[in-house]
Amino acid sequence: MTRREPYAARIGDHTDEQSFTKWLAGEQSLDNLDSPDPYHDEFERTVGIELWNLKPEVKYDGEYGGYYADIVARGYDGTQFVDVVIEAQFDRKKETALNHLGKLLHYGNLADADVLIWLTDAELDSRIYETVAWLAPQTTNLDLQVVETNVRTDAGDISTLEFSRVVPGHKGSIRRRIDTSPTSATLLGTTHRRLLRRCV
Repeated sequence: MTRREPYAARIGDHTDEQSFTKWLAGEQSLDNLDSPDPYHDEFERTVGIELWNLKPEVKYDGEYGGYYADIVARGYDGTQFVDVVIEAQFDRKKETALNHLGKLLHYGNLADADVLIWLTDAELDSRIYETVAWLAPQTTNLDLQVVETNVRTDAGDISTLEFSRVVPGHKGSIRRRIDTSPTSATLLGTTHRRLLRRCV
């Protein structure tokens, strides 16, 4: 589990889960962040999957009043095409964490997903991480991950957004960081990749 520096902020200090996932999916803008494209690319590298067709707020179980998966997407993990479900949580309450984990598993079943990603904005109870780490290798043909977000601010504005995959752990510590002012070369490469995805 990662340890935050005292001055580090949280993305949840600046936006809510629904707005953030809609922004990450390219469906909504955020005042504190620019285009999601470079962040989307960093997220892909963190989870090890190229993603496209990101659909936010996908509704399931209408007979129970409706549940909404934060993001459902299609992807490629380097060897095969996969269906992905992403569930976001921006607080560290144990009750909320158990609720989100249950929803992630439920949505994964309904979507017949190959990859489940729990996107958190805070270090959760270590026992919850241990539960996911215990569960992940016991699932057959299912990639279960926990990815933390972290931000740093400058004069109240977000200056850096990071993604860190914490479960399952990589060898060494992997933390992705990008500046909020992407270069034109980065944007050009991103645009090229977006055009290629439309052909898939």
